[in-house]
Amino acid sequence: MERNPPCPRCCGHASRNGSLKELKAKAFKYFCTACERSFSTFTNTLFFEDKKPPRVVATAVELNVQCGLSLRETSRIIENFFSVVASYTTIREWSKQFGELGVRVDSPEFTNVWHVDEMFVKRVERLPSGKHKFDYVWIVSDSKQQFIAAHVSKRRDSQAAKIVLAKAKATAGFSPRIIVSDGHDAYPIATRCIFGRDTLHVIAHFQADQFLWQGEAWSLSNNSAESLNSRLRNRLKRLRGIKSLAFANRWLDSLQTVWNGRFTQSLARALLGTINA
Repeated sequence: MERNPPCPRCCGHASRNGSLKELKAKAFKYFCTACERSFSTFTNTLFFEDKKPPRVVATAVELNVQCGLSLRETSRIIENFFSVVASYTTIREWSKQFGELGVRVDSPEFTNVWHVDEMFVKRVERLPSGKHKFDYVWIVSDSKQQFIAAHVSKRRDSQAAKIVLAKAKATAGFSPRIIVSDGHDAYPIATRCIFGRDTLHVIAHFQADQFLWQGEAWSLSNNSAESLNSRLRNRLKRLRGIKSLAFANRWLDSLQTVWNGRFTQSLARALLGTINA
């Protein structure tokens, strides 16, 4: 049986006195019977002094060290998604302390019905006329609006569609039963090439397509992808244009990591355990 930690003030005996909202299975409150003071698992750690949740610290370290985002890019994403202000110097200190932890959380369980769609994204670079250049963002998501894969390309063709579908297959580890898209002619070619004949391609933009397949009744539309794209578009607008295709693809890969909530209890527990060790 795990023993309760001693009181950090008087080293006296402490009894458990509830749990914290963050990491309920790991972080607890304690009460010292000797000095009659309370403390928690976070006492005397950077989480107690800095007032930053372990999930936020773990996410920042992962984005900076393993995803390759700069300190300022990481700081911007942390503020956008968690409403937590962490300066680039703070993130640099976190990366120094925990950058070698090397713990990753498994990808979420995706459904077997996927949606794919594309949208415009503005670039910082302008044409001689003064107008912005535009590229295409391809997004693959599942029926729960979980972000599976993304790709940014200069052209809206079947080659770009193949790239994003291949990334989605590699991320999920399997091919979907059904993939839903709009009527763009790049999708049938890319679907057949990447997934083969076992995946049914359904064209249903705004109006749901009702059909029978493999003994089941289905009613599917691509409204789920349109909804996800509108939410992602708001995130992309904050960049005020992308610098390059490489930057945009790296940024979207990092966004996918945060969007799906991969940094929940497992990674933060490991990080917390390293501090308390």
